[in-house]
Amino acid sequence: MVKEVAQRNKLCHSKVEINGTRMKQKRYLVWALGVIIMVIVFYSFQGGQSTVSYMKEIEKERAEKDNFMRNDKDSPFQGSLAFKGLSYYPPDPQYKIKARFTPSEKKNCDYFTHQRSKRK
Repeated sequence: MVKEVAQRNKLCHSKVEINGTRMKQKRYLVWALGVIIMVIVFYSFQGGQSTVSYMKEIEKERAEKDNFMRNDKDSPFQGSLAFKGLSYYPPDPQYKIKARFTPSEKKNCDYFTHQRSKRK
């Protein structure tokens, strides 16, 4: 009888240790998810990219476009040493459009239909 009680106690303690480990894992998981959610919320209220990254992005796109125009086989300037790049105004952050995309409620609409095609 004493052995049985000792074995039961031993089993109960091992279950408690397993459950304690699971509780710690759950606690860490909940904590990690909370931190991730807080980071996402924080960055979602930042208002988009900074002015510096916006300017760098524009300059990168312009450089890619110039490289295409200078070197691509489909470019009208391919192989021409006279092509020095396109002329651009300096990037101005005041012209950056802050907009939110809202999907149309009409799922099957054609925005590109010409009015002429509807005339008889």
